[in-house]
Amino acid sequence: MRKILLVEDERLLIDLYKKELEKEGFEVEVAENGIEAEKKLKSQNFDLVLLDILMPKMSGDELLEKIKKEEFVKKVPFIVISNFDTPEIRKKVEDLGAKKYILKTDLTPKKLVKIVKKEF
Repeated sequence: MRKILLVEDERLLIDLYKKELEKEGFEVEVAENGIEAEKKLKSQNFDLVLLDILMPKMSGDELLEKIKKEEFVKKVPFIVISNFDTPEIRKKVEDLGAKKYILKTDLTPKKLVKIVKKEF
């Protein structure tokens, strides 16, 4: 079973995405901020990370910048899912290795599952 870390601070989206991904057979762990996500990434193995940008305590781009230097996550794909979109932030996360940058306004839970399945 593929294991996904969903890094998201909006409870409604957590519930929607997690439910749909689990229904499709994925194991989903949740982190509600960047600090929690960093701890989970250091203590568990994940096949994919779905990463929000605007979060409390540590933003998604700060987490990506910090964690992508670590050897144990260099091969883990990161997909950014966010409502925050500027050319600067998009370039920053792409330069840090994010595979995709998807706006939440363009995303449904079913579309997210399709995107995730393409990664495997």
